[in-house]
Amino acid sequence: SPPRTRIQAARRAAYLLYSGGKYYESSSILEDAVSLMPSVNLRLLQRDDQQHILSELSGLASAAASMALQAGRKAYHSLKLLELGRGIIIGFAIDSRSEHASASYLDMTDSCSPPPQDALMEIARNGPIIIFNSTSYRSDATIVTTSAITSLELPKLNYEKAIEWMEKLANFGKGPGGLLKRAQDNKKMRDLLLWLWDAAVGPVLDHLECSGAIISGGVQGGDPKHIWWVGVGQLSMAPFHAAGDHSRGSTRNTISRAISSYIPTIKALTYARQVELRLLDESGPSFSAEPSRKEKPLGRQNPRLLLIPMPKTPGEASLPGVDREVQYIHDSTSKTPVETTVLSNPTPAKVLRQIQHHDIVHFACHGVSDTNPSDSHLLLLTPDGKGADKLLARDISNIVAQNAQLAYLSACSSAKNSSVILADEVIHLASAFQL
Repeated sequence: SPPRTRIQAARRAAYLLYSGGKYYESSSILEDAVSLMPSVNLRLLQRDDQQHILSELSGLASAAASMALQAGRKAYHSLKLLELGRGIIIGFAIDSRSEHASASYLDMTDSCSPPPQDALMEIARNGPIIIFNSTSYRSDATIVTTSAITSLELPKLNYEKAIEWMEKLANFGKGPGGLLKRAQDNKKMRDLLLWLWDAAVGPVLDHLECSGAIISGGVQGGDPKHIWWVGVGQLSMAPFHAAGDHSRGSTRNTISRAISSYIPTIKALTYARQVELRLLDESGPSFSAEPSRKEKPLGRQNPRLLLIPMPKTPGEASLPGVDREVQYIHDSTSKTPVETTVLSNPTPAKVLRQIQHHDIVHFACHGVSDTNPSDSHLLLLTPDGKGADKLLARDISNIVAQNAQLAYLSACSSAKNSSVILADEVIHLASAFQL
């Protein structure tokens, strides 16, 4: 039978085995199904065809990871399955750009050779990596530090409740409504952040403090730890960085205890770290001399900043704060060696050309999340300036910008994936720029 047929049959068989209490057998079948994914031969297909097939396999890796823990397997084993079965399209892009990335990390063409545990732990040298996974089987956080890879079961992170909250989050701000609707959404958001803290983030930070991986006191202690968050499935849109109680004086929140970053997969983090972020150092503007996945900057010293403002967009609401935002940045950088360019009347083609010659890019515009996540876009202008045109996530991810260091998206929905069945691919505007 074709691999896709065998994978679907394996999922059904695994559920029946789980229902009968045969967790180890269920785990083995799901692991075999994940190992079949490279046999589907996605690499040579067009992006939309890849997405269609992967939508049929949605949730396979997360189910396999959950069942591995249910069967008593180690956290490293569970994490390996998540990395092998998620972010596959991103992984293809990374592999095509960097032979070094493939050799040093996961290669989807060789699922029998996962990275060793100590290699994964080394990736956490700048701070813990936390992966939240919630399925109908169970919910867990996999915690990667330099000393261990462990799992923490999260009984309060109920699967059905998580889906309910993520659906509410996706609909905040949608539809007509004035101040009353905004107040209702704000109340729901506060409730969501409290739930996310109690069910997921709070227990993990307590665990990290008890193990000594982070220092108790967080920001108040003067040394907040950097944490990288990964949400699996619908949790990929969860605001872990903002979880908790934000009433006056409260420290029961992420912001008081850690500095947060998001990554689609650990493989993507490894790839990003091949270029050290060094725009300015003590001796002035410079770039890392470390080997890079891209060509070295072309003999230039001063970082270049590209500002892309869209205060008015045809057919859309005006953004009155954009001009002030851009002016503030321009004034601030005028006192530094940063060379700043403001791109007037930006079109997608013009932006794609200019990005390749700048180290920092700052967008201030409308962002839209599409049901096809590769078609999510930033709204710019048509060449005649009379209409709106789309800078697509798929086009952004195809750029190979040799000087790229930092992208700032002052735009709505930039980290939102509206396709639930493609949530594990983590395709949105922010992840497109991370490549």
